[in-house]
Parts: sequence; C-alpha cells; structure tokens
Amino acid sequence: MSRAISKAVSEIFSTLIVALIVLAMSGPLMYFYHQISSTQKSTVNSVINNEILSTEMKIRIIKIGNFSNDIFLFNYGKINVYIESIIVDGKIIKTNQELSAGTMISLSSLVGNVTVTGPLIINANGQYFIE
Repeated sequence: MSRAISKAVSEIFSTLIVALIVLAMSGPLMYFYHQISSTQKSTVNSVINNEILSTEMKIRIIKIGNFSNDIFLFNYGKINVYIESIIVDGKIIKTNQELSAGTMISLSSLVGNVTVTGPLIINANGQYFIE
C-alpha cells in the first residue's frame, strides 16, 4: 500500500513541475512575440505612410536650358512641398522654400544665377528628385 502512495505523489509532483515550467516559459515567449509583432506593425505603417506621401507629392523638373533661370520646378501633386536643399554640380545649397500644390517656381529664385552642367538634385520633404 505504501508503494502505491509514493508512486501517486511522484506523479503529482512531476505534473506540477511540468505545469510550472510551461507557465514560467509562456510569459517571456508571449512578451517576445508581442515585441516582434509590434515592431512589424510599426515598420509596415511607416512604409505605408511613405508610399502615401510619395503618391501625393509630385515634382517635375522642367529644364529648358543650362542656366538656372531656364530651369523650373513644378509641383503637380496634391500637397505642399518644402524644398530643403538643392544640389547643383556637387554643391549643396540649403533652402527653406515652400512650393504649393499646382505652382511653379524658377530655380534661379532659389539658388541665384548659376550654370547647371551636372546633375540637379532636389531634396523635398525628405525625398530626392533628380534631373
């Protein structure tokens, strides 16, 4: 009879130990998978916001000649664009010009009278446009 009791006690303790191990591991695993899930959601939201911004923001560089008064920036998008900097022939020119939706501006009003022989790069709203 004592043999049956000791066997039953052993099974109860082993079941309790297994249950404690499962419960102890479930908390950190749930926390880990929650962190991965929230990181993926924030990354997806950031990508979606960038895509929406890029579809609503459209800038066209119209180049008639090589002088800055022959080059125009046209915003044909739905939102206003803030031109942060312009790179002309490797020189970075900082600006803080707003270009409203549906408007056009001459490059010479931003950088003065310069000759553009190399690539022209516009940094607007954190995105780059090249001519």
